[in-house]
Amino acid sequence: MRVVQSLTMGNTGLGCLVVLALFMTGCAQPVQQQRDDPLIGRIVDGHSQETITFEQLIARAASSDVVYLAERHDNAEHHQNQLTILTSLIEQGRKPMVGFEFFDIGQTGYLMQYVDGKASSMSFKSGAKSLSAEDRLRRQLGWTKRSDRDWNYYFQLIELARLHQLVVFGSDLPASLRLRLSRNELQQLTAVERQQLSLKSLAADSYKRFMVERFTDAHCGWSSEPLMEQLYRTWYERNYRMAASV
Repeated sequence: MRVVQSLTMGNTGLGCLVVLALFMTGCAQPVQQQRDDPLIGRIVDGHSQETITFEQLIARAASSDVVYLAERHDNAEHHQNQLTILTSLIEQGRKPMVGFEFFDIGQTGYLMQYVDGKASSMSFKSGAKSLSAEDRLRRQLGWTKRSDRDWNYYFQLIELARLHQLVVFGSDLPASLRLRLSRNELQQLTAVERQQLSLKSLAADSYKRFMVERFTDAHCGWSSEPLMEQLYRTWYERNYRMAASV
């Protein structure tokens, strides 16, 4: 069984994937406020729209091959839900593999090195200070400039995987390839770069229109066809890579 923390945003119900995550940070966002919403605290089946219990949710997850755990990246409750669900699956006797949208496939070795507890025999120092295994992992993953809060959201899942010796992996395209893809036409990429992509047709017009609207919103209403085409190609290739990783 694989538990994949990625690809979706918001605490939607079972069977409902809302693929919105990475390009939604271009404009200033309103301050989150406590809301009086009848859906808060409920678990809703995305197919039937019926409310189910947490025990029913875990029973379905435990019998599934793939479980997507959604989040809004800065929502502490979403991250706590992920930890609770993953812990509950382990308590059910399952040994899920844990994949992350926020880490790329090239970083999987760093994640597994930490989970395995096989630190390098070479001393890893920052100045005169030796780094802990956690700090070394944080540096290897390029998270030193992110807040401790953001790091802890994801590290708590990595630490749970270490405690239970679960397989963990990064699922996304490498950051350098994402950068190149978002700024260049496909024909401008090298053969080595193109070999890492699906290069599939982008024929899903309705989905493309939906995502272009989201990209435009993220750029404060500004849009140009070449930019939207490159952003959509990047989005598509990233999601194809994550699906292939799963």
